[in-house]
Amino acid sequence: SGDVRRAERLLERAFEAHRGADDPAGAANAAVNLGLVRKARGQYPQADKALSGAATLFGSLDDARGLATALTSRGAVRRQQARYGEARADLERALDLFLALDDTGGEAAATTNLGLVLQDLGRGPQAQSMFIRALEKARRRRDVGLQAALQLNLATLAHRSGHLDDAEARYLAAEQAFTAQGRTHDAAAAALNRALLRPDDPEPLRRLLVRARRSGDRSLEA
Repeated sequence: SGDVRRAERLLERAFEAHRGADDPAGAANAAVNLGLVRKARGQYPQADKALSGAATLFGSLDDARGLATALTSRGAVRRQQARYGEARADLERALDLFLALDDTGGEAAATTNLGLVLQDLGRGPQAQSMFIRALEKARRRRDVGLQAALQLNLATLAHRSGHLDDAEARYLAAEQAFTAQGRTHDAAAAALNRALLRPDDPEPLRRLLVRARRSGDRSLEA
């Protein structure tokens, strides 16, 4: 969108200004944010470049938290590029740094992304372990949004392995968390996934489709 592109241009200018002023800390922070905006735009090579620059700068400053944050974001970007080995290395290093800093928020983020890499690699039990670990951290921080996302990840793994009762409970937990945040579309998507666990009972699905038509959320009808 236009707003995202404007944000990208502003961050590009901020990065250059900090670099020109010999302010590596400011440049590093601008580069992280620039990488995140580019990731949101699907510009993964450009995002990787910005985040790699940020990691180098944070490393030169001995800023362990900044380095871990940059590595977590770069690992997420490299996962999107199916560069799983590099993504895993970034995220494992970030996790070690966050653990040394006793940073539970960073630990939850790195662990979540590491779980996604393992899930993509077909390593369900390892991914599940990571998601459960991250969920414990998210609960400790009362991060409802992250809890909802992790419940969805765990529900997907449970569904794939045939543990339908566990999947149903986790989809319901995600739906409730999204509802509490006012994220009605995400809540409806979780409810739809829960309904699809029982294809022999079409009534829950019918009710969801009626709800989708009334709300104008056509994504549920695809």
